[in-house]
Amino acid sequence: MSNSADGHVAERFYIATRKDRSAQADALSEVLRAEGWQRTFAWTGQDAAKPDEHAATAAAELEAVRVADVLVVLLPGGNGTHVEIGAALALGKPIVLHIGPLFIRAIPHPNVQ
Repeated sequence: MSNSADGHVAERFYIATRKDRSAQADALSEVLRAEGWQRTFAWTGQDAAKPDEHAATAAAELEAVRVADVLVVLLPGGNGTHVEIGAALALGKPIVLHIGPLFIRAIPHPNVQ
């Protein structure tokens, strides 16, 4: 990993998981940020009790996947997690699956450019 001190742009990441795992997402985000990475959207601060904001949040999440260099998925995820994985695959983004202490890296389908 590199940081701006040596002239490189920090890596950008988006974390996808269930809303009830926001504490784990925030903890992982802090670890990555300490290494110089940038989170593209912190959905964990969004208020799920405001249904009139759901569409705007969903659009912001998809944009965050688009500008991220990597999608990190904390499993198990929710319904939105599957949408974010699909978007990352369609965009040819690398995906890292996190299952407890086990990490699995999924490579985009070879036909995706």
